[in-house]
Amino acid sequence: MISTTVVEPTTAIRDWLRTKGLDCGARVYAGGLPQAVTLPALVITAVGGTVAEPVLEGTYQFDAWADTGPAAAALAGDLISLLVSTPPTVIASGVRFLGATCQAPIATPDPSDPDVYRYVVTAQVVTINT
Repeated sequence: MISTTVVEPTTAIRDWLRTKGLDCGARVYAGGLPQAVTLPALVITAVGGTVAEPVLEGTYQFDAWADTGPAAAALAGDLISLLVSTPPTVIASGVRFLGATCQAPIATPDPSDPDVYRYVVTAQVVTINT
């Protein structure tokens, strides 16, 4: 039996996005939006993917949160621009970003809080363990 180790790149992508000058600054979170968070904020959640060791093509949901619809839409658009225009680069020790494709953002209101706006971007992000 062949044993493989796959480095989970979600944290690497989150940390990399925190340094890219998005309107949310360092407010990029993995897995969920914290309580009483300052907006705008971005949440990354791994929702699937395929592995061809050492390459991982992850499917991610990015939630762009803001106090207004236009601000949430702008954050989602900036995220898409960043993901699709970044050339292959090392984003963390042991993780290299190879590229991404994104679906169009979808406005997804939060039914529990009508004063908060969210745009959802689904992206295929390709990384390689180095």
